[in-house]
Amino acid sequence: MKGMLRVLSVLVLSLASSTQAALLTLEPTVQNAQPGNTVSIDLLVSGLGQGVGPNLGAFDVDIGYDPLALSLQDPLIPYTLGGSLGDFSLGEAWDISSGDLGGLINVRVVSFLENDAVSCVFCVAPFLENLQSDSFVLASFELFVDVLAPGASTALTIETVYGLSDGFGVPLPVSTENALVTRPRDGSVPMPETLPLLVLGLLCMRFVRRYR
Repeated sequence: MKGMLRVLSVLVLSLASSTQAALLTLEPTVQNAQPGNTVSIDLLVSGLGQGVGPNLGAFDVDIGYDPLALSLQDPLIPYTLGGSLGDFSLGEAWDISSGDLGGLINVRVVSFLENDAVSCVFCVAPFLENLQSDSFVLASFELFVDVLAPGASTALTIETVYGLSDGFGVPLPVSTENALVTRPRDGSVPMPETLPLLVLGLLCMRFVRRYR
């Protein structure tokens, strides 16, 4: 009887999890940069609900960028992963990412941790619910700005979401938000220190006219 109740509780949790939508965002959503600058971008997941589930058990996402405008700071290490799906060195999670594919960075991680203590009575911590909050960083990227004209922008996009699943392996519905790297127009904003000189010049012209 207890075994049946446990199976039913897991099924109920799985069905409840499948209705919870996750939001994937690239942050900061907008940042200014000049050619030669380095920009840092985080792939963030949110909307999971801390302490109420679902927890994230796996993800597989492609991040797109324009290789004519941007380049990886270190092509051998195109990303760094967060630790909210487990410790990779302890075998709690598995990084099976494809890495940089020329304008696409694939990040793909599977966790081997159990979802929570309630659904796995004889399991040992840590559980996914212990490591995850309502929002957390899945991966981070460092890119150089190579070519970007004044006033122009280049996008970093969540190109393809192959899948997100909760701690029970149930797929999660996903929505996404992308990011922009922009270069301000050169000289479009006057420097603050030039304003007093401008005011002084106008006052001098007015004084000279009145004196004449």
